[in-house]
Amino acid sequence: MPEPPLGARADRAGLLVGADRRTPGKLKAAAQELFSPIPSDEDLGALGLTRADFAGQDFEVWPENWTPLIVFGAMKDQWRVGPNGPYALDYAALPEVWRRCHIAPDQRDEIFGALQEMVPAALQEIRRRAKSNA
Repeated sequence: MPEPPLGARADRAGLLVGADRRTPGKLKAAAQELFSPIPSDEDLGALGLTRADFAGQDFEVWPENWTPLIVFGAMKDQWRVGPNGPYALDYAALPEVWRRCHIAPDQRDEIFGALQEMVPAALQEIRRRAKSNA
């Protein structure tokens, strides 16, 4: 999978790549960002805000975290779900994701470790969102 160019930027709905490499927790933050709801125009309007008020708020992803984030994004609808909601990723889908994302066998252990780091952060965000909607 090709790496995105350094310094690439996108808005909150997209993911960003930057040169900063030493801020802790970036992989967990990226997982949470994927599951953070984007407020509707109506919700923003109720607070006297517009989307323009948030323009330029970037979320950076280190280049070495880009491929794990792509894999996580491909897996983000593969949750095992119980009576209390999602509790784990269903890793049975990984072989197909490896193939479709063109992940070389020698990269898979490292990416799997990154997924295991991202899952608890994503679950935390999913649960936080569910609690705020209850």
